[in-house]
Amino acid sequence: AYLLAFFLLPAPYLRDPTMRLLDMLLWPLVTNLGRVGAVAAIGAGLALVTMLGQRFFNDHHRLVAARQRAKHLQKEAAKLPAGPRQTAMLALAKPVQMRTTMAAFVPLAVFLGPLVLTFVWLGERVDPALTTALPGERLSILATVDGDHTNPIVLQAPPGFIVDKNTPKTQSIPPVRMALMELRSQWTTLNDLSELPWELQDAAMAAVQAKIADLDAFLATSMPPQKLAWTLMAPAESGIYTATLHAGEQTLSLRIAVGRDTPPQTAMVTGGAQGLVDAKVNYAQRSIKSRLFWQPLQPVGIDWDLGWLGVYLVAYVPVMFLAKAILRVP
Repeated sequence: AYLLAFFLLPAPYLRDPTMRLLDMLLWPLVTNLGRVGAVAAIGAGLALVTMLGQRFFNDHHRLVAARQRAKHLQKEAAKLPAGPRQTAMLALAKPVQMRTTMAAFVPLAVFLGPLVLTFVWLGERVDPALTTALPGERLSILATVDGDHTNPIVLQAPPGFIVDKNTPKTQSIPPVRMALMELRSQWTTLNDLSELPWELQDAAMAAVQAKIADLDAFLATSMPPQKLAWTLMAPAESGIYTATLHAGEQTLSLRIAVGRDTPPQTAMVTGGAQGLVDAKVNYAQRSIKSRLFWQPLQPVGIDWDLGWLGVYLVAYVPVMFLAKAILRVP
């Protein structure tokens, strides 16, 4: 139920508070260990937690005994010729494998929420494709506005941010529908064609009527969404700031991350079908090299990026098997 609410409800209800809580718990690992070290520590930690759950949430002693007896039956059956006795011994041993496999899913079920949410957090925080603004760096906010929205859009910039004078805080999209209606009015007021031959008069009238029909069909639909942009300069202090766009009673809030040691925030938020459709923070472009996560083979001349998912698996799998052996998990 929590995961369904996390993914289906609007972000401010559950997703945003959950991500902020995970920021408090997990981001210190990034600050102290770096992104690669943090991902490795989280992967190893989750592997250990999973094996501890498999060890203590199951009837461990019964599973171990069943596994040992099943192996013994399989060894004894291998010594026998094909026949009813061998078939019976293998049939007794066969269900044990399924039971141990089902037991391995118990910790995954118990820790499903933390496992999934941690994975979501890693994808939205440590991926080098996600960036933040450096102190004093320029960034922009891009809003998609419903084409029929006539009220102005007002940007409430966070404290310390400087809004470029070329992109004022209050902006409006061009009145496209009004301009087209004025154009339609002009088309319906024809020039005096009485001095032209009747053939040209008919042709002119037909052309005007066709244009008016096309324009009426276009005006009968919603106007295409328009874009508005604001350019801002980040403050000198690192942190997470909130910018708010106002469209009448509708508001959209964007969280802006400033500083290398600040966790990246969701860059885009959605509004609705009318007014503010969505808004997005655009940070300065970074070099391709800065988007690489980890290149373990670079010392030998191989420029291969393992990625955060690769680091996670490299840490998770060995720790899982090591803990499985130490805890004697069947």
